[in-house]
Amino acid sequence: MAKKKKPRNKKYSSTKLFQGGATGAQNRQKIADIDKNNKQSFSDLVAPLLADTQRSGWALNFSNSSNESHKIDTFLSKQGGGVFLYKDDTWPVCPCCQKNMLLLLQLMPEDQPAALQEMSCNEIFQVFVCRYCEPAALAQESEQVPVILRYRIADREAQKSVRFIPGDVPDRSEVLDNMAVFNDYPGATERPLLGVELTEQQSWLMAQAGYPKVGNKLFGWPRWMHNIGWHRCPECGELLTPLLQLQPSASLYLDWGLKTGLFYLSVCAQHRYQYQGLWQSLEKTLQMASLAAISQPLENQ
Repeated sequence: MAKKKKPRNKKYSSTKLFQGGATGAQNRQKIADIDKNNKQSFSDLVAPLLADTQRSGWALNFSNSSNESHKIDTFLSKQGGGVFLYKDDTWPVCPCCQKNMLLLLQLMPEDQPAALQEMSCNEIFQVFVCRYCEPAALAQESEQVPVILRYRIADREAQKSVRFIPGDVPDRSEVLDNMAVFNDYPGATERPLLGVELTEQQSWLMAQAGYPKVGNKLFGWPRWMHNIGWHRCPECGELLTPLLQLQPSASLYLDWGLKTGLFYLSVCAQHRYQYQGLWQSLEKTLQMASLAAISQPLENQ
């Protein structure tokens, strides 16, 4: 008499639960629903507590154009390439190493939001950084970056030749594609300075909702990779205003950690030539996290 086969227990692969078909679609929908609920919870429970600290920000989106004219055209909002200069201007030189600097950002007056137009007096806004001076080597504690901020009246008759680019500066460029406005809220570094205290749950909802906003942006609040503070204006004593958060494009050929870091710029709202440039790298963030993890058990003993 043939033996009856025992019923075989079904085994499910964890990977199959998240692959294609209805199961995959359902999981994606669940994730979308959780994200939507978190954002809604932030809007209902946390945003009212931060109403007085809300700031407008503008997302900067660039396109990697192969158009040769964009590299030398000085009347474009962009990163890298040719820059608007007066006939008697010299290309910006690093105050530390005396080498030619790189155009990190140029914004034409017509592309600037009203908040920046007021600060720039409706002039061309330019930010230059040094390619060679690695921030960590200059100031390990403050991570300051050699940066020059310039404003220029857009006068075609007064400009230098559009083809003037120093030989040691890459002629690549990324043109500003579009700019979108959004509301932004302060992170854990700024909230105590503003007298705002959130519970752990409220802070979690804020992080899940994506504030402060990541990516390239004007104004808003900085999304720090780790804690750091802005300087005060030496003229009026007020804290500098966060103005720019940018991840430099790979096409710029910066020689310091461009793929794993962010550049930050703050400017005094009343004195536009008082500013501070900072750089934060992912490597240091991970290093700080490792040190914190090692020291935590010692503190608990």
